[in-house]
Amino acid sequence: MKKTKIFGLFLKEVWRTNKLQFLYLILTSIFASGQALLVIYLSKMVIDNVFTLDLKSFAISLGLLLLGKLSLSLLTNLFTKKNKEATLKTEKLMNKSLSDKIMNLEYSLLEDPKVLDLRERAAFPITSIRIIESFVGYIGKIVTGLLTLFGVVVLIAMQSIILLGLIILVIIAGIIFSVKMQNSIKKQQESIIPWNRVTNYLFSIAMNDGEQKNHRIYNTSKLVIDKTFEAMQPMFEGLNRIYRSVAGLSISRNIASTIAQSLALGYGAIRVLSTTFGPSISIGDFSVIISSTEKFTNAMGEVVFYFNEILVNIDYLQPWGEFMMLPDHKLEGKDKNMGPLETLEFRNVTFKYPNTDKVILDNISFSINKGEKISIVGINNAGKSTMVKLIMRFFKPDSGQILWNGIDISTLDNETYLKNISGVFQDFKLFPFSIYENLLIDQSGEQKVWDSLEKVGLKKRVEALPNGVHTNLDKSLDENATNFSGGENQKLAIARAINKEASLLILDEPTAALDPIAESEIFEHFSQLVEQKTSIYISHRMSSSTFCDKVLVIDEAKIAAFDSHKELMKTENKYSELFNVQAQNYI
Repeated sequence: MKKTKIFGLFLKEVWRTNKLQFLYLILTSIFASGQALLVIYLSKMVIDNVFTLDLKSFAISLGLLLLGKLSLSLLTNLFTKKNKEATLKTEKLMNKSLSDKIMNLEYSLLEDPKVLDLRERAAFPITSIRIIESFVGYIGKIVTGLLTLFGVVVLIAMQSIILLGLIILVIIAGIIFSVKMQNSIKKQQESIIPWNRVTNYLFSIAMNDGEQKNHRIYNTSKLVIDKTFEAMQPMFEGLNRIYRSVAGLSISRNIASTIAQSLALGYGAIRVLSTTFGPSISIGDFSVIISSTEKFTNAMGEVVFYFNEILVNIDYLQPWGEFMMLPDHKLEGKDKNMGPLETLEFRNVTFKYPNTDKVILDNISFSINKGEKISIVGINNAGKSTMVKLIMRFFKPDSGQILWNGIDISTLDNETYLKNISGVFQDFKLFPFSIYENLLIDQSGEQKVWDSLEKVGLKKRVEALPNGVHTNLDKSLDENATNFSGGENQKLAIARAINKEASLLILDEPTAALDPIAESEIFEHFSQLVEQKTSIYISHRMSSSTFCDKVLVIDEAKIAAFDSHKELMKTENKYSELFNVQAQNYI
């Protein structure tokens, strides 16, 4: 993406999230530049009144100067504060916007490693280096500088167009040199990024809790420390080059500013002392020339500097811009009249993942009735989890239909549809909130939480905690929290799934982290856990099929069988083959 497009997208997003940001920024700039111009002009009046010995006019002009400066200073401070508050709100809202984008992203993109990497790089400038605050600050400085420039250009031009032209030429020459220096600094900064990444990685190895055993057993700490300092050396050399360039940049600005102010000083002195370049001017006019030139050089320097800062730092927003332009997960269905599940039917469904040629499901058809417990089995990558993703509408079939009570799910309102589905997935996540909040999410009822904990065998464990179900998970965020084992977390995920008032329950490897005894308990009480809900159960452990009503066997993208465990074991087929092989391995 071009820098102008990224910056335009950034401004558009700021405008969308917080329009007051622009109002406060503009008002702050107006009052800040107005204060500077007011001081220049009213100071001239004060000085001229001193030399004319007009005491009354002197008092009035001095009073106006003090009152005007105080008023504009207070207004500048007020709107600077408002602008900072607005910036914090903008940061918060743009963080939310980024989160919303992630949540609404086309699901297929979330399985693309390049998109996952882009997501991390998109979040970095927003969450880690607070680039929104920086850019709002840059824009504010530029607007203030431009308004100040306009004012002082008028004041200088009123004295001499020639002087204004000379000052502009000197400042432009200094700007060209400064821009080259800033670009050089940018390249030097980029040159140390790889070494910075290596150093951070080595530091993480040194500090990582999981590596401490290796450090102590194999005495690797000295090796890691030596490697870290070895990687830091070129980084320090790069930083020294940057510091020297920054010093050179400062010197170049000072030289240009000094030349411009010397021209103004010489020209003003000549105009005061003679009529060589025109009528003699007052000391007040002399002060206007000197002050305006100083403000001109400072304002022009700030405008160019902060504009270049935007150009340099816009690269940080490149991943953000690309990420925000990715397509959303669009579901066009609007029908909310679906009702609880009576039948779920796959009708001639064919599917292959985007940008691949391998057919995962090939013209499959089957139906599940209300209250049935179905086990889906097959070898790895047979398409078991893919079927779940299709049911959840994460992907669309390439052909065929999935019908909920005879209605094509693509026509249903997605929010209403997903309210009827609950599940535990292989890569389930629990939030670092309380157990209660994790198990009910947007519902209420503490007794319901305790009932579900009892069903999965965690009630006594949670009762022993100081805050019971109101205990937070994850000690890394709360020292009073608790850390459950992997198996206990999986039980919590199962409890969360059975708590949701949904008519279809999907369990994709729900016992993968459980030990054999805990898994056996879940299997034995499976009917009680799911109650009357229609259930789809996916597991690599074939024994899970024995407590289900039917077993759906997938082989080579087709349905190889769909019958009860008892019936399937009567003949030689793919299911009996898989079941017997696994049974032998467990004996």
